[in-house]
Amino acid sequence: MISVTHNMLAMNANRQLGMVVGSRQKSTEKLSSGYKINRAADDAAGLQISEKMRAQVRGLNQGSDNVQDGISLVQIADGALAEVNDMLHRMTELSVKSANGTNTTADRQAIQQEMRQIVSEIDRIHQSTEFNTMKLFDGTQRDESLPGGPSITSIVTTPSQGKLQEAYYSPSKNKYFPAVTLDFSQINSRNIKQLDDKSFSFTCGFGCGEVFKFTFEKGDGTTSKRINGTSEYIIDIGNCSSGGDILDEIINTAAAATQYANPNGLVPESVQIAHRQGLVKDGNKLYVIEIDPNDTGGYDSEAVAAGNGKSPFDASNLDGKDSNRRVKEFPIQCSGVSGDMELIKVEAMNAEILGISDIDVSTMEGAREAIEVISDAGDMISEMRSRLGAFQNRLEHTYANNENKAENTQAAESRIRDTDMATEMVKFTKDNILAQVGESMLAQANQSNQGVLSILGG
Repeated sequence: MISVTHNMLAMNANRQLGMVVGSRQKSTEKLSSGYKINRAADDAAGLQISEKMRAQVRGLNQGSDNVQDGISLVQIADGALAEVNDMLHRMTELSVKSANGTNTTADRQAIQQEMRQIVSEIDRIHQSTEFNTMKLFDGTQRDESLPGGPSITSIVTTPSQGKLQEAYYSPSKNKYFPAVTLDFSQINSRNIKQLDDKSFSFTCGFGCGEVFKFTFEKGDGTTSKRINGTSEYIIDIGNCSSGGDILDEIINTAAAATQYANPNGLVPESVQIAHRQGLVKDGNKLYVIEIDPNDTGGYDSEAVAAGNGKSPFDASNLDGKDSNRRVKEFPIQCSGVSGDMELIKVEAMNAEILGISDIDVSTMEGAREAIEVISDAGDMISEMRSRLGAFQNRLEHTYANNENKAENTQAAESRIRDTDMATEMVKFTKDNILAQVGESMLAQANQSNQGVLSILGG
């Protein structure tokens, strides 16, 4: 049928040409942008996956930058500690020199003057070392991994660790319940002298108001006793050099004063130290201060629990090498994952913490003592540097891992998002040829109705 109203050949050619031109436009867009997903409609699912991977890659890249900053921080801290190490070596030389019998008093005074300058410089480095305006060595936090860490107030520990917990025993539950912890774990041979004339006390757990007091005296190690007719004890720490030694002295003193008859028969070893209270060993050989729950006067659980796990005596504020070690924490965010971080811990290291603040080599005896003290300080600095070196090694592994993850994640994202230029170019060439052919066919289709004129005699 010949019709002039509808040219179906031209309409079909035009429709086919439109599809080819549309496909060619998309190919042009992909080739010019380099992406095969330029809008959500191109690949909705692929877009979502790709964007998630992009966020992951950018998080990993920034995490790598963060890690490198952390490495720089560690290197600055290590450099400062290396300088302190050198100064400690010089202090050792000076101590050995002063300990020599060929020196006069004036010679030792001159040596002591240099010692004071070195100590002052160590303190200056402690105060002035910074990274990005943040001081590195002004640590304020306790660290359980360091010697002389925080009090453990939730469990009963052995006297050798310098901690003793007050607890009460419940026959119905056959269990000890913690109340108060005595913590002497910070004590060492250098700071124990500061306990002289100090004391701790606790109140009877049955609400009678009686206070039991323990006072420390640095004697010849033989004068520990319970004062007759009172609730007070004298604890001679002359032979003690650790928290464990102190607890042994307390236990032995109480045992010498009186034996505590355990009322419930469940604790094999016990020593009375107070009114209806005693030091006892449970089946695990752990010492606790036990309150007799069978006392006829009744049991005041509130009085026992009043300690809230806090120590009535805590040696953490005493001076000395191990007593006040602190750290400053620098969290390093390693990637875009919340919580994916590493914690750099930089220890405080002034002269007081190192135990060298009061070194005096102006006498031969003082010089000989200083040799050991400085050696211990050097060990502490070496330990600090070792910790920092371990942090740096870990951060370097983190950086390498981040780079590997970022590279492979980027490769996966590229396969989803990027245009395969060779394949797309073949498609573009094909569409370009089809578009040219389509334009030619449309032109011929538009001429197909010209035969009507010949029929009409035109």
